[in-house]
Amino acid sequence: MSQSDPKFDRRVESIIQLCNAQLAGEPQANMVAASAAFAAARFGVWVTANMTQTAPEFAAMRQEAVARMTEGFRQMLEQHYDEVVQNYDGYLSATPGVVTR
Repeated sequence: MSQSDPKFDRRVESIIQLCNAQLAGEPQANMVAASAAFAAARFGVWVTANMTQTAPEFAAMRQEAVARMTEGFRQMLEQHYDEVVQNYDGYLSATPGVVTR
């Protein structure tokens, strides 16, 4: 997913900066990543719930919403994985322990 919206990019950078700040107090980066993923899932479900009028309507769209969000995440994950493979040394040598974009 390629974004050219400056507001989107600023939100992404803000979330990455928050995760980087949390790395200072957490020796396991995977725990920070898990927290970020959990928060993204929780917020995504909340956004989806707000697009419906009733709990049964929300429940009925569960399979579709989960499939949409899962596929979207998979595409973003693959894009970023490929990007890091191509720029591995630059990403990992810039600032140890800090995620860059």
